[in-house]
Amino acid sequence: MITTERLTMRKPVNNDWEDIHDYMQHGTIQEYMPQTPTDFTENDARTKVASLQTLRDSDDAEAWVVEHIEDDTVIGIVDEDITIPHRTARLGYHLSPAYQRRGLMTEALKAIITDGFANNIHKFTAEIAAANKASRRFIESLGFREEGNLRAELFIKGSFHDVKRYGLIEEEWNHE
Repeated sequence: MITTERLTMRKPVNNDWEDIHDYMQHGTIQEYMPQTPTDFTENDARTKVASLQTLRDSDDAEAWVVEHIEDDTVIGIVDEDITIPHRTARLGYHLSPAYQRRGLMTEALKAIITDGFANNIHKFTAEIAAANKASRRFIESLGFREEGNLRAELFIKGSFHDVKRYGLIEEEWNHE
């Protein structure tokens, strides 16, 4: 578990599905999520929590639910695919639209990245749909640098999309 002033990043538990289901009803959150059904059902939310729990139990991944301390609500998810021999972690993240633009995901990722670097991760990466300019600006604000373009990499809702790859190495991290 990682705790900040306003957030707790913790292992997912079964009853987290309700909060996840609630915020996934906002169409904007699904716009760049390739494997998320447009009609995100309660069963989809339960399946998402189960997959996060499975990730968390593996040696090469982490999965965090982001809980807002003030109202005890799960407001987002951060996952990491870890390549152990190379000490890299690929980040994925999303935040409830109702909690965006408050610096909460910045707070969450700064804490998770700091923890990762303290626990032998050398580099974090993120792959973001090229059209998702808000997420690209966000990851750049954390110090990530664009490393390349993956052409037609994501298939989302019937069409292929380019992906921008970003990276942040430990020596570049300024978590102030």
